[in-house]
Parts: sequence; structure tokens; C-alpha cells
Amino acid sequence: MNIDLRVTTGLYLKTHWHSKIMSFDEFHEFSDEVQQSRLLKWTPRHSFNKVSDTETRVIDELEFRFGYWLIGRLIDRLVYPKVEQILLS
Repeated sequence: MNIDLRVTTGLYLKTHWHSKIMSFDEFHEFSDEVQQSRLLKWTPRHSFNKVSDTETRVIDELEFRFGYWLIGRLIDRLVYPKVEQILLS
């Protein structure tokens, strides 16, 4: 399964992402990976844990890394706090 998204971040960056579902375990978890983007790697994993008959806990794990070699590593360090803030809000 493929997913196409247009993403605008709080950093005023706009991009079009093409994501592919890499693994899928119905009712438990799935992960996807961005296929075409300025990012070298963006792989979220979404897990679902039943807490009760009316509650489910969602756990998101994210692995990301910018391309562009050394410049990308600097961007990683600058952007990570902003990405963390967006995902945790």
C-alpha cells in the first residue's frame, strides 16, 4: 500500500511525501517508510495496545535522518527538538 501526503511543518517547509507500508500486523502495529523525499530516512512504527474494552494505547516510534552527508547531520541536531515537540503535542 502506498500513501501520498503533502506536508507543511512548523518550519515552513513544504514537501510531498510518498510513503509505503512496510509491515502490517492487523490490530497490533504497522510501519511505513518515506520513499521519495529530501530525507534520507523517515520510518515511523505505530503500535496499538489494548488497555481495556474501550481504550487503546498508541505508541509511535520514529527513526529519521536527513541526507546531504555532514550538513544533514547538523540539520538532524537542529530539527530533532522541533520534530519531537510536534510529535509530542
